Amino acid sequence: MELRQKTNNELFELYEGELTFHHRSARGIHEAKRVLKHFHNYLGEYPPTPELAKTFLSIFKDRKPTTIARYAAILKVFFKWYGEELDINIRVPKMLPSYVEKTDIEKLLEALKSKRSHRGTISRDILLVDLAIHTGLRRSELASLMVGDIDIERQVLVVRQGKGAKDRVIPLSKSTTDKLAEYIKSKDKDSSLFGLAPASISGKIRTFATKAGVEIHTHSLRDYFATSLSEKGATIREIQSLLGHSNLTHTERYTLHTDKHLKRAIDLIDQESEKKASTASENIPDRSQQPIVILKTVCKPSWKDPKILSSDYHSHFIAYNDGDRPAMEVELALLDNNKILVEGYRETALRIREELKFEPILNEKPEGKYYLICQYKRIDSKELNQTWLPFELGKASRAGEVYVTPGELMIEFNIAKEQIVQIFPSKLI
Repeated sequence: MELRQKTNNELFELYEGELTFHHRSARGIHEAKRVLKHFHNYLGEYPPTPELAKTFLSIFKDRKPTTIARYAAILKVFFKWYGEELDINIRVPKMLPSYVEKTDIEKLLEALKSKRSHRGTISRDILLVDLAIHTGLRRSELASLMVGDIDIERQVLVVRQGKGAKDRVIPLSKSTTDKLAEYIKSKDKDSSLFGLAPASISGKIRTFATKAGVEIHTHSLRDYFATSLSEKGATIREIQSLLGHSNLTHTERYTLHTDKHLKRAIDLIDQESEKKASTASENIPDRSQQPIVILKTVCKPSWKDPKILSSDYHSHFIAYNDGDRPAMEVELALLDNNKILVEGYRETALRIREELKFEPILNEKPEGKYYLICQYKRIDSKELNQTWLPFELGKASRAGEVYVTPGELMIEFNIAKEQIVQIFPSKLI
């Protein structure tokens, strides 16, 4: 029977069985069921349409953009299964993560040490915070850790079925390993490491942060870990791997708290001479020794009134040098789904923290999958680096406008000759 011939009760009951194929975690399935139940109640006996879905989402216009975007994503998957397209993109502002001072962490730990009740759990709670700030684990990952996930001999822990149902291995420092070894020595490997649910961890951190007079929640410990790595010289790719981010753009925000290159420039003001300034600058170790070009899509609002829920049309792409070296012989190109060149652009150099605008003509292209690629060199190297941004191109209802849905950013250094994309064939590489 065609889906459109079913009642809403039959339709949503049928789709509930499909959820496991569209959402990879139990939490994602639970959230999808909750949102779809609200949508079902909103529809009543009216058949689902994209127009009604947009009206439904407008009810939540006062919620955070991330919340609305999450609801929209759930409905998009539902409508795709239903055989229709929900033509809407929610623009989520890029927010800096919370910046946590080391002194605030120390105050939190001091509050835990001095608690008057349940003193038998002090060592566990302190270890919980210590592990969070040294591994960057999410709240749910901390709660899911088993004793058997800690490998004392190899000094690593295994995160099983993290966000996106992915496993990852995180190295442990010697001090953290020693603390864990002492804590688990009499525990069974199949037992929970901390014996706390995610909500209990949040409540504990919130309670003792309040007692310590600091604004810290569980995710603040993850923010502290990532920001500390960035400040101490870890590359954006290393931070991405440790945090378990699938998309590099999620990691990029942690590098924005401290721009070492700008700070280095300001420090030159205090130098007594150019020689001293040069020496001081040379003594500061570079974070990555590489140009790292990030590709982003920039949108423009489709409606002037921010209270009206609407999609954002694509405006242009930018290439941004997030590394500590200038990028030379920069080539940007738009490729089709078969990675055949559609349009190209080149620039001699892309300086540190500089943006390069790229505006390929997309409104005349057919819908589907495309790739944006940037090829570039380090100033003192002949090897090519590549950054890839796959994206889906969709036509908007307004003439001449398009939607761009970016995929996962991929960065490769020192690529092999056969991987080079000949954007400008006349150029000798």
